[in-house]
Amino acid sequence: MRNDITYVRHILDCIDNIQNFVNGRTYSDFQSDLMLQSAVLHQFMILGEAAGQISKKFRDEHPSIRWKLMIGMRNKPIHHYFGVDLDEVWKTVHDDLPELELLFEKEGLK
Repeated sequence: MRNDITYVRHILDCIDNIQNFVNGRTYSDFQSDLMLQSAVLHQFMILGEAAGQISKKFRDEHPSIRWKLMIGMRNKPIHHYFGVDLDEVWKTVHDDLPELELLFEKEGLK
């Protein structure tokens, strides 16, 4: 069984991957590039799955981290795949991911 720190590393890797995928790209690029959309959504699903595997004890020890948000990042694309709001995904990439990364850093997990 993997430990919580391993899952945290997966989350941070996914954040880095997403940021690398969209680096230098515009929203228009994102809208028109199915491969980019798929890559970003796939990373969100991995990120959310990893967050969901982290123990309640660990989540309780790090309450400032937005665990439910991350788990929701997995559920939304899976349950609403054909209705994914690209604008919402793009905003999440640029607004929520940097904030999450900072929270992990403040918790000493990065």
